[in-house]
Amino acid sequence: MRALGNVTRVAECLGVSRTVVSRWRAGTLLPTLAQARLLVDLDHVVARASIIFEPPAIWNWLSGSNSHLEGARPIDVLQIRGASAVVEALDAAEQLEFG
Repeated sequence: MRALGNVTRVAECLGVSRTVVSRWRAGTLLPTLAQARLLVDLDHVVARASIIFEPPAIWNWLSGSNSHLEGARPIDVLQIRGASAVVEALDAAEQLEFG
């Protein structure tokens, strides 16, 4: 999973400790079903965002206010509503970036 590469950011996004994320990466701990779903969504969004942004900008975009999401942070929308609305916001960002 691409998203698991940045332990600190994933831990912040999912509200778990860095140790938990490290254990997921190592395979010594399995995420709950809800955490696994969010990890898959996060991985999809990070992979999609990497088409538009450089890695540091991806995490800034995820944690910043987004006008396409009515001022909400994409990471919050991802946790509450899933990936589809966040991918739509990425599509809007891509249009702005590449016209």
